[in-house]
Amino acid sequence: MIKSHLVIDSIMLARPVAVLVYLPYTLVSDLNKAKIFWCFHCALKDGSMFSDELGLARYVDSKNVVLVAPDLPNSFFSDNYYESVGSFISCELIPKIAATFSLPKEKKQNFGLGISMGAFGCLNFALNNPEVLSEVFCMSGIYDFTLAHDDRIKSNPKQKNLIRFLKNLLPTVRSSDGTVKPECDIKKSIETYLKKREKNYEGCALTIHLFSGDSDYLSFNQTHTMKELLKINNIHSEIKVDSGEHSVEYWNLVCSFIFDN
Repeated sequence: MIKSHLVIDSIMLARPVAVLVYLPYTLVSDLNKAKIFWCFHCALKDGSMFSDELGLARYVDSKNVVLVAPDLPNSFFSDNYYESVGSFISCELIPKIAATFSLPKEKKQNFGLGISMGAFGCLNFALNNPEVLSEVFCMSGIYDFTLAHDDRIKSNPKQKNLIRFLKNLLPTVRSSDGTVKPECDIKKSIETYLKKREKNYEGCALTIHLFSGDSDYLSFNQTHTMKELLKINNIHSEIKVDSGEHSVEYWNLVCSFIFDN
């Protein structure tokens, strides 16, 4: 495996962005078969979580995959009220990393992987840019910033602080009157996707995989509500619920399921 650490001097964000890229030794000779995973980390973490805490580096050589993990903390990976992070991903991150490492641009070889805050960003990006990713894997996501919290979280000592933390993050995507920024509204992103799909059905084919632990009271209802919304709009999606909470331990189990199958 080859590990590369890059810094993109972003014009859109007016600041540098660190990016970790993990490449298989076989990349040069097997370039056309490599799978590219664009990785969206959770809040309070950075791109290193995918190797250091989730151990995904072990799949780079054995599964011939490339992992690209930018550091974009507390941004929801979208054009929020503070920064145009979603535009950075589509206009700077993906083109620059793909060009630097001569990565395959074919949609069928590009995937999204997001956790918690990153799950929202991954799904939101895929819906707005369906020509880029073929499948996305979204774990423990928060997708609707107007949906009421599950009351069970308040009595769970491991998870109740997540509500406080989320409250501090909400001004990033939601104004003081409760209005969600259009670029961070999944329902509007679905509308964008449907319009693009109507013009180019095959080119916009997208499969969305949703994951939640059965005791993840931050994401469980959110995930099921998202699944129903996708079903209503005839967007191909799958949901998998297993024993687990909003935790690294659960995300490790999901990652093993994704990469070992």
